[in-house]
Amino acid sequence: MERVRTGIEGFDAMVQGGLPMGSSVVLQGPPGQEKLLFALTFLADGLKAGGSGLVAISSESADAALAQLRALGVDVDGAVKEKRLRVVDWYSWSEEPVQDTEERGPVVRSSIDLTNLGVALSRAIAGLTGQQPGRAVIELLSPATNVYEVTQVYAFAQSTKRKLDRHRFTSLVLIEKEMHSASELTTLHQPFDGVIEIERSRTGDRIVRKIGVLHLKDTASDPTFRVLEMSEAGMQVVRDTPKPAASAPAARGGVLESQEERAQRLRLILQIATERLKLNSGDADALFAMAAAQATLDDAKGGVQTLERLADLDPRYP
Repeated sequence: MERVRTGIEGFDAMVQGGLPMGSSVVLQGPPGQEKLLFALTFLADGLKAGGSGLVAISSESADAALAQLRALGVDVDGAVKEKRLRVVDWYSWSEEPVQDTEERGPVVRSSIDLTNLGVALSRAIAGLTGQQPGRAVIELLSPATNVYEVTQVYAFAQSTKRKLDRHRFTSLVLIEKEMHSASELTTLHQPFDGVIEIERSRTGDRIVRKIGVLHLKDTASDPTFRVLEMSEAGMQVVRDTPKPAASAPAARGGVLESQEERAQRLRLILQIATERLKLNSGDADALFAMAAAQATLDDAKGGVQTLERLADLDPRYP
């Protein structure tokens, strides 16, 4: 079985080296940035290797998604010029009128209508070139259930899966788990080839994220939920639960990062947060990420000011 690496350090070992090529896998979890960051990291890994990529987005603008890909190291302009990157925009209709489907460079915008959304996906796929099998990120299903019956969304999911299969995409399909009942989740899972789940909980004053594979076709996956760490460099899966900082120094040969690496990680998270806040000043996840980076950079005043902005925006933010 040929496999496609995800680009998430430590995760591929959980799934025998990567996702099965040509599979479409659900990535579900709580509200927040984790699912989309995981998925865009997966997409960025393929684009940086010369592959093609499709993003179908509903929670943020196409510009915001492209900005995140740039922050993850993708030469977005080059990929667009080579016709290796297309975006389906199902966000803009909530901000301004969109007539049926509209093509604007690499972006295909769709009206609220699911039929038009299916047409937009087909046009975006048709606009991609490249010899390597593509990767796709589909972030449409949960928002669609706010507008349509689950049975209609299920039919759309089936149709989308067939398109992805026909064009040999390896795909992540995002679902916001807390939006759905158990029966709805079962329905939405049915067309796809597996389910990966991200969990988030509070332990004392820490937010702990874990990731596990509920099932995945043709794969003897790791049965354990592993800790998913989010840092300035992105995401990584660790085998053991991270311990709080200890007074004893780490053993020689450990995974301590250099000051330069640490600074690079901080610059990356600040860049991502800044780009997202330019596009949406009310992005709570971006504010939280920025505050954490500022605190790590010993900018206590800036971190406090950013946290105050976050508290004013959403006092219940985790």
